[in-house]
Amino acid sequence: MGIGTRIFLIDENDSLHRISISRYNRMRNPDSDERFTQYAGKRMRCAMIFLEVENKKPLSVVRTEYYYLPFDNQGRIDGTELEKRIRLSLEIVPPIFDEQSPKKVLDAQSRFAKKRYKHEFQWTPNQEIEIAIMKAIFGKK
Repeated sequence: MGIGTRIFLIDENDSLHRISISRYNRMRNPDSDERFTQYAGKRMRCAMIFLEVENKKPLSVVRTEYYYLPFDNQGRIDGTELEKRIRLSLEIVPPIFDEQSPKKVLDAQSRFAKKRYKHEFQWTPNQEIEIAIMKAIFGKK
């Protein structure tokens, strides 16, 4: 058994468009010529589903991530926006205090960063989208 990944872009009509992990990775590479011209200048909803697989057949969902994927005017993934997302995600990790730090000090920066991250970069699918994704992965079960 192993872990597999399925990636879907969801358009404004809630239609799913599956893309391969290799194409997704090429699009993240700033030196690549890989593009989605139909999404140029748009911020698309993206669903990344991590699966337990056996012989390339999906068995169960391990983790789901729903986030916005920004495209530049040429239809490539916008690296500047991705960098903002990564920087903010690093702020979510709470600081580690040494033993000399006062115990009554509460550092809320990580809490605020987590709220901001969810607000700016994540989305929540409705039930119809979740069902469509599961049907696309597992068939008509």
